[in-house]
Amino acid sequence: MSEEKTIKIEIINATFKRNHDIVGGMDPYIIFEIGNQKFRTKTIRNGGKTPAFFQTFTFNITDEDTIKFSAYDEDTTYDDFIGSAEVSISCIANLDDSTELPLYKNEKEEGSVHFVLTTTMK
Repeated sequence: MSEEKTIKIEIINATFKRNHDIVGGMDPYIIFEIGNQKFRTKTIRNGGKTPAFFQTFTFNITDEDTIKFSAYDEDTTYDDFIGSAEVSISCIANLDDSTELPLYKNEKEEGSVHFVLTTTMK
């Protein structure tokens, strides 16, 4: 029988290697997915290559162990994909420190997302 866990994740900030907007600063946001649940940070207007999010999400999971992060630059016509990465929750849960996860696009590192993840059994 699977045990339900409560996940708390704080998206702290991100760092990107280049500006994905030709004119002006980037308006980045992060989407993360676990199982069939999907969460989105607020868009940081003119956040550029170093947006600070400081957003916390709390949700429940049962069997899921992989979390996928994707970064985007919000634009009026379509949002530019910056990069993504997946990580096992069991490998990073309840670490004493935060995690910085590299984001990749076409096998090239495009930046990273910085977060803290904790789990508790229900």
